[in-house]
Amino acid sequence: MARDLSIRIGFGLLLSLSAMNAAEADDSKLLLLDSRLIEQVRGARLTVGQVEKHSGDPLFSADRPWEQRLDNVYANVIFDEDAKLFKCWYSPFIFDGAIENTPRDQRDRVTYVEAWRKTTKPREMGLCYATSADGIVWKKPSLRLYEYKGSLDNNLTLRIPPEGPHGTGVFRDERETDSRRRYKAFFSMNGGLWLSCSPDGLAWDAATRCEGTEVAGDTHNNLLWSSARQRYVAFTRTWGDGIRQVARTETVDLRAWTKPQVVLQGEDARHQTYAMLVFHYAQVYLGLLMIFDTTSDRIHCELAWSPDTIEWHRVSPGTPLIANGPPDSYDFGCVFAAAYPILQAGRILLYYGGSNGPHGNWRDSFLCRAELPIDRWAGYAPESTDAPGHLVTRPLLCTGGTLHVNADAQGGALRVSVLDENGVMLAESEPIHTNVTDGAVRWTTGNNLAALVDRTIQFHFELDRSRLYAIRFARTP
Repeated sequence: MARDLSIRIGFGLLLSLSAMNAAEADDSKLLLLDSRLIEQVRGARLTVGQVEKHSGDPLFSADRPWEQRLDNVYANVIFDEDAKLFKCWYSPFIFDGAIENTPRDQRDRVTYVEAWRKTTKPREMGLCYATSADGIVWKKPSLRLYEYKGSLDNNLTLRIPPEGPHGTGVFRDERETDSRRRYKAFFSMNGGLWLSCSPDGLAWDAATRCEGTEVAGDTHNNLLWSSARQRYVAFTRTWGDGIRQVARTETVDLRAWTKPQVVLQGEDARHQTYAMLVFHYAQVYLGLLMIFDTTSDRIHCELAWSPDTIEWHRVSPGTPLIANGPPDSYDFGCVFAAAYPILQAGRILLYYGGSNGPHGNWRDSFLCRAELPIDRWAGYAPESTDAPGHLVTRPLLCTGGTLHVNADAQGGALRVSVLDENGVMLAESEPIHTNVTDGAVRWTTGNNLAALVDRTIQFHFELDRSRLYAIRFARTP
């Protein structure tokens, strides 16, 4: 186990390197949500991190004639380091008969589903594009690529009538050697999944069908490169007995795809998995999982993790990572995470689509943003403020002379002990009483772990009104 963990440190992050600085790209971090690292937990529990929604939310809305229903937004946001620009691809319905035939002042007389079923006009989804210098104020440039009702003056970057590309995931492929195929659009259409490529994310080549992927795909489809498996892995949606399920497919060459297999579904018919956006982060794969409550007709975002993109575990099922807002707020009805998180200036930027109404009825939708401190996806905290919690790792190979922790011990204390393979204490730390995202642990016996490098050790963490998220070994300065 210890040797395997040390090998995994070499995998590297698969998030866009243009969105990180050198410290954030450090792939030696171990997120403690990874149960493979944990041997024993006593009086503590794992809970999701605390996101903070941006004070300027919502950031943009459906304010163009071709944005008839912004729906779940299906946003894909990256930061282009070369252009110093945030870029967003999103998917509105550009034709929606229910919207066109039902003015706002008549929508209290009929539900959206009722109006949609009555119309003979098909719905068509398109892919639109927006940019921002600061990630807050967004512009929708006139691209003049596709005609809409007789005009080229729009920000449509991909349109394929009659139904259009549905739930498009846009992936900037950093390993692609052909610059004409740097960007990849992955979407559903005509009962299967399709792929289109582009040098700049604006002008796309002719879409090709991903043979063998005959699934509904009526969700936010997304694609990534897995360095561990040395192939592309994609996530979409299928249905089983009328229940939404997360499905996975993979390919080596983007031509031959495996049959999509179900990898995750809700615990019951009421709580269904609507979509999952997947990315690699510090030795694990994380999934932003949308849970659809069919009774309330609302959607929220939870967190899941996987060691290999195949076996998935939910973190705190039922507890949102990005929660819905209060009644009458812009995101009361639905929260739909974007692909992919952006790491910048010690923060994780989580863009998402927020809707003020329920999933199946009239609603206005918006691009929104939440933030999370670096690496704080989930952490262990005491179950009670009256007694400390305890966490013991499995044996780890000590690969550096300094242990760094990401922990919030403000108002409490975090203490660390080093144990050998027989459970004998080798070192004990000074208590940490502050909030640190990458704090070096100081020891009462010796200045560092230099004498333990290349040895198998365990850590015992005592959590007194504190929360621990991640650890890493570092070379001693």
